[in-house]
Amino acid sequence: MKRPAWPGLFALSAGLILLDRLTKGIVFAADLNEPVEVIPGFFRLVKVWNTGLAFGTLSEASARIMNPAVIVIGAAAILWILHLLLFQRQGRGLTVCFHLLLAGAAGNVYDRIKWGGVLDFLEFHLGRFTWPAFNVADSCITIGLGLLVWDMVSSARK
Repeated sequence: MKRPAWPGLFALSAGLILLDRLTKGIVFAADLNEPVEVIPGFFRLVKVWNTGLAFGTLSEASARIMNPAVIVIGAAAILWILHLLLFQRQGRGLTVCFHLLLAGAAGNVYDRIKWGGVLDFLEFHLGRFTWPAFNVADSCITIGLGLLVWDMVSSARK
């Protein structure tokens, strides 16, 4: 077995998973029946259960069918990312991307297993435009995918 490149970055994944669990635990325990305006006209804390996919798409689909399918897909993604991290040599940039994706997938799969949906609580809005609520795990996935695309575009230019 090859030694994983940058093994210390597993602490990054663990720390982000812990931050995701901690923030969701605080929001879960909080009395957030009404949104809390943190920055008026821009940012508020909410408590939203997402039983669908990204940004709540397919939330109308049956949670009995959707949730197990998303758990299986998420678990497969976690295993694939672990395989890449443990058995494939990556540069530091790609390794960071994969650790962010690992943390995000693990955080949201955990929610789906424990609660049957993902707890989202960060909501940005400007005027009547509201960005769908999200959480720390979603942020990890978004940043990880963004960095992955950046790496792919940068590599293609070389």
